[in-house]
Amino acid sequence: MNLDLGGWLEFISKVGGIVAGGVSVGVTILILRLRTVFATKEEVAELRAKTDAHEIEIAEVKTAIEHLPDAESVNALRVAIADLRGEIRELRATGEGTKDALDRTTAATTRIEQFLLSKSK
Repeated sequence: MNLDLGGWLEFISKVGGIVAGGVSVGVTILILRLRTVFATKEEVAELRAKTDAHEIEIAEVKTAIEHLPDAESVNALRVAIADLRGEIRELRATGEGTKDALDRTTAATTRIEQFLLSKSK
């Protein structure tokens, strides 16, 4: 096959349509493949909106955590509560002792009153 300029043109006219169709199919497949790999503008915008919402939520959580007591504060509260419980027990014991003394005083006062009332008659 002797290919001069006219031969090349004839060859290209016979095979060119097939080659162009193959290249077109190849480019179409490549574009479809790239669409599955890369995100569209809408998908990027949606992801940015979600990211912004997550950043706001994270900031709120950080703010809430900052106000929580740390381990030292919790331990100090436990110690203070234990001390208060001990003091309450002491007060309860003192109150019971005071009640007993008051009951005895009331009984003695009642006996004295009755004695004095019985003497006055």
